[in-house]
Amino acid sequence: MLKHILANVIVRRSRKHEHPVEYLESKHVDVSNPFPNDSSCFYGGDEKSNAAIFRLAFRGPKRTPECWMDVRLAGKPIFGLPANPGPEREGFVLGDYSFVCQQPGKVWRIAYQGPLTDEAGNLKQGAIDLTFSATHPLFDYAESTDKRMVAAAIAREKWSREFFVKLKDLSQVHYEQFGQLRGAVRFGEESATLDLLTTRDHSFGSRDWASWDRHYWLSGVTAGGQGFTAVAIRYDFCGPIYAGFVISPDGQSDAIVDCTRLEDISREKVWPQSGSIELRTRAGRRHTLEFARDGVFPYTGDGLYLMKEGIGRFRIDGAPAFGLCEFGFNKARYESRLGPEASPSATLPK
Repeated sequence: MLKHILANVIVRRSRKHEHPVEYLESKHVDVSNPFPNDSSCFYGGDEKSNAAIFRLAFRGPKRTPECWMDVRLAGKPIFGLPANPGPEREGFVLGDYSFVCQQPGKVWRIAYQGPLTDEAGNLKQGAIDLTFSATHPLFDYAESTDKRMVAAAIAREKWSREFFVKLKDLSQVHYEQFGQLRGAVRFGEESATLDLLTTRDHSFGSRDWASWDRHYWLSGVTAGGQGFTAVAIRYDFCGPIYAGFVISPDGQSDAIVDCTRLEDISREKVWPQSGSIELRTRAGRRHTLEFARDGVFPYTGDGLYLMKEGIGRFRIDGAPAFGLCEFGFNKARYESRLGPEASPSATLPK
C-alpha cells in the first residue's frame, strides 16, 4: 500500500508541468538529463493513400540528431532524404530542413529544399513546403492521461537507484495535437499538392532507446474531427504502461484508463498488419479502434530499436480515420520475429 502511495506522489510531481504554450513550443535540450532529447514529429494521411512523416530530434552534443522525412504520393514510390541534411542550427533546424513555429499552439511550417531519393535509389532535387494548421488544442499527456495507470506500473517494479535513473524516461514532457497539413511537395519533375489529416507531437526530456522493449502507438483523426491516441509501452525496467485519450470534435478529451494489452492485439504476430483494440475511458465510455497498416516507413533508433511507422487506416466506433500505426521493438529481442520488411499492405475488415 505504501509503495502505491509513493508511486502516485512520484507521478504527480513528475507530470505537473503547467508550462505556457510559448514555452512548450520551444526547443529544449537539457544536457543534465542522462539522454537529452527534443523530438518533434508530424504524420499525415488521406483517403487517396497519400502519406507523409517528418521528424526532427535534437539530442545534445554527444549524440547524433535523428532526422526523418518520407513522402508517399498515391501509387508512387516513397521518397525522402538521402542523408542527414546538415548541421544543427538555432531552433528546429538541421541544414536546409526546418520546422518553424508561426503561431504557438496553432500553426507550423515544414520546409526543405535539396536532394531527395526514392526507394529505387533515384536521386533528384526536390522541395517540401507544408503548413500545419491545428484543428484541436494541445493535449499534454501530463493532464490528458490517467496518472493511476502509470503509478500502478511503477509500483509493480523493484525499486533501486538504477531504476530511478531510468525512470526519467517517464517524466519527459509529451503533448500531441491534431490538424491539417497542407501545401506542395516536389520530387524532380513530379509535384503534388497535399491536404492531409495530421497528428503532431513534441517531446522533451530524457530518452534512451536501449531501455525500450516494445510498444505500440496508434493515433489518428476522422474527417469529422474525432481524434484518438492509444499507447502501450514496455521498458526493460518498467511496464507495460498504457495511456492515451479520445478527443471529441469540440476538443474535449477523455483519458484512456484501460486498453487491449500488447500481447493480445495479435496472438500470431508481434507486428500485426491489422487488428482491433478496445478502449475504456475515464468517463466510462468504451470505444472499438480497428487498425490496418497501408505500407510502412521504417527507422531505427541508435541501431537498437526498430520503429515501424505504419501508414494507418482506422475505424473508431465505425467512423473511418487516418493517422499513424506505429509499432516498435528492441532489435536484439524481436528482429527475427518480425518477418520481411516489405510486408504487404492490409485492409480493414468489412
